[in-house]
Amino acid sequence: MKGMRAEAEPIIERNKEGYWRVSKIIVSLRAELAETVQAEKARRCIEVFENYCVVTGSVRGGITVDVRVEAPSGTGP
Repeated sequence: MKGMRAEAEPIIERNKEGYWRVSKIIVSLRAELAETVQAEKARRCIEVFENYCVVTGSVRGGITVDVRVEAPSGTGP
């Protein structure tokens, strides 16, 4: 493979409570393949891609988010 280009477009919509949320992410991947790469090999990579994609699998499975909000010094109790 010569290179890879990725673009991600978030779709933002209001949830049922009226807050803005990312409801969908459209991802486009474009691989620059060497001329020696056989079409069959490229098709096989596409078939198994989602099984090995760390980000896709994590987002679809739901990522735990821990948020910590810290008050600036001198503003807390």
